[in-house]
Amino acid sequence: MDKKVIDITKEVRRAERRARWRARFQAAKDWVSDNRQVLVVAVPAVAGAVGAGIKVLGRRHNLHVEERNKDRRCYDARLGHYWELRRKLNNREWTEIDQRMSNGERMSDILNDLGVLK
Repeated sequence: MDKKVIDITKEVRRAERRARWRARFQAAKDWVSDNRQVLVVAVPAVAGAVGAGIKVLGRRHNLHVEERNKDRRCYDARLGHYWELRRKLNNREWTEIDQRMSNGERMSDILNDLGVLK
């Protein structure tokens, strides 16, 4: 005769977790009802601070994107085209580009030889 073992620990843990969350939620509701005057002053201030923080982060992100575009793009005046680069060029590479372009080489060939084209 085989006896089946029933594992109820999962259901018990789930019920305990639900009970804890219900207790926390009720405690939060009670705190809000007891501290309405504080919330009337604090919530607009916090919302303003969060809005200002988001604004600052947006500006920083836009500046970062703009600098990355400036550093990782190279304009070819002959073609009127921007070349996308893998990384920012250093001074040695810029001088090599300048010398080779004055010798009549194309920007695309130079950037490809340097291995910086995306």
